[in-house]
Amino acid sequence: MDDENRVGIILVATPTQKEADEISKLQKQCFVDVDGEEANEDFYHKPAIQVLAYTDDSLVGWAGVHIAEQNYKGRQIKLGGYGICTRPDFRHMGIATKVAGEAMKYLKEKGCDIGFLSVNPNDEKSIKLHQKYGFVMLPQHFSWKNNKDRIKEDTGGMVASIESNELFNYVLNGQETLYVGNGYW
Repeated sequence: MDDENRVGIILVATPTQKEADEISKLQKQCFVDVDGEEANEDFYHKPAIQVLAYTDDSLVGWAGVHIAEQNYKGRQIKLGGYGICTRPDFRHMGIATKVAGEAMKYLKEKGCDIGFLSVNPNDEKSIKLHQKYGFVMLPQHFSWKNNKDRIKEDTGGMVASIESNELFNYVLNGQETLYVGNGYW
């Protein structure tokens, strides 16, 4: 597809004000079902890096990449994951695939044991995208702490092996809720 070939990807640790404004605008276009209060309370974990996809001078794709050390059933695990979105009029052009690929490459370089992300369990297209990178649905719930120090829980977690098949299987076959730390990714 021609548009896919014109997409430029950059990784930024700290976005400029212009980039931050573009990211905020893109997120509002993509996450229309998430109200402002929920976004402020639950999506506050500062990304380690952000993957930005541009076509011409327009931001068309984004991923906030997260890394957190967590304990699961007595085992220390380095979790890496991302939240991702693509501008609605640029979907189905391979942009999310490129952005997710860059995010996973970064997590591997940083030595993450397993990947984690959350999806709407009814969004088959999103699930298929992440399956390209080895993600499978987590059978148990996952939890996180919001910015009011309240532990929240949900379904729709996906996990993937990055550097440790053993820890991936340990989490996947576990019965306990997987705690991912501060904020929802």
